[in-house]
Amino acid sequence: MLCLVAAGLAAAGALAGCGGIAGPASVRSTLFAALEMLDSARSLHISYTTNGRAPPGDTVATGGEGDLERPASFAGAFQVSEGGLPISVSLVVVDGVAYLRLPFSQYRRVDLRKYGFTNPVALFDPKTGLTAAFRRTGSLSYGGSVAEKGVTLWSINGYAPGELVSGALQITPFQSSVKVGYDIDPKSGRLMTISMTGPFYSRGQQSGITITLSDYGEALAIRPPQ
Repeated sequence: MLCLVAAGLAAAGALAGCGGIAGPASVRSTLFAALEMLDSARSLHISYTTNGRAPPGDTVATGGEGDLERPASFAGAFQVSEGGLPISVSLVVVDGVAYLRLPFSQYRRVDLRKYGFTNPVALFDPKTGLTAAFRRTGSLSYGGSVAEKGVTLWSINGYAPGELVSGALQITPFQSSVKVGYDIDPKSGRLMTISMTGPFYSRGQQSGITITLSDYGEALAIRPPQ
């Protein structure tokens, strides 16, 4: 991991002298170093948005945010579309056990799969989650620099296998490739934003999912709700 990080940061130092923010010498090494940092972070703050529209009768999370604490804990809140109606829910996962609070109710232990939710802990599992799918990204290219909250980031683009991404998202499997954009901080090497485009809710319709990552390694203490 350290070698990959060093390679990415060395590329930044070598090229920055040409004026402005230049791109990385190796997009693959830079991306793989960022994925290693993400997998090894003891905690993360995650924000999630989507522009997709679920089929009638389906329940999907359309947005939300929360804190992930490894190895298997999460606390946050999500906006959910249930049969076309928006509702807000709170979610706590401790050691893999999920507790959900619906509007006007108390937390209760649930099986998230019955509600159509993706478990955020599973979503970022290094072996079976999104980062495992992202390591299979092909057709990688540098997309230039982007400004995000006053910080200039490197943009790397590519295509990830649809069957791996859909498996990580715990949705109906599909084979078509997912277009993925990665925004990486050239100073820290950290992956800050992930943008995905694919048939997430309907095979005949493209939709987008954006995940924003921050607060790498912050001290957390997530416990079961009282």
